[in-house]
Amino acid sequence: MSDNRFLPIAKIISAHGIKGHVKISHFLFDSSNLLKYGKIFDHSGNIVKIKLLGQKPPNLIVQIADINDRDAAEGIQGEFLYIEKAQLPEIKSANSFYYIDLIGLQLINKVGDEIGQIINVDNFGAGDVIEIRLLNGKIEMLPFNNDTFPQINITEKYAIVDLPDIVIAKEK
Repeated sequence: MSDNRFLPIAKIISAHGIKGHVKISHFLFDSSNLLKYGKIFDHSGNIVKIKLLGQKPPNLIVQIADINDRDAAEGIQGEFLYIEKAQLPEIKSANSFYYIDLIGLQLINKVGDEIGQIINVDNFGAGDVIEIRLLNGKIEMLPFNNDTFPQINITEKYAIVDLPDIVIAKEK
């Protein structure tokens, strides 16, 4: 879903059993919030009704309305589930933001030159990773921490980045 009004909150990673249940990987700080956001949508913007059945940490087991057997569950594997961004609580601190707000920020190095753009935020289990596209088209992944990203300005849509030497060498 390319509509920036929607945020992905989970990905369907596999079928679970024979009754159409699915295992989802959620992107929430607290998995208990899954059903608190209200309406959940599929990639087409259709409302998806979900019933939480249990946990298989760190994942959740859910029943999705109209998915009644394993074949149907396998057919939606890899799909994302979304909420409307407006459903999230308003951020009141200038130093706080939602990760989705980082995507698209221009990257500026410590001397003030534009060097690229943030294209994704991931977490593969060892910490948050920022995926960037340099102006030369190369894609790099950097740890998301204060040393690498000492300043982020969501309002003005930029982030200061202190690139590791290995990335600087590749940039040239």
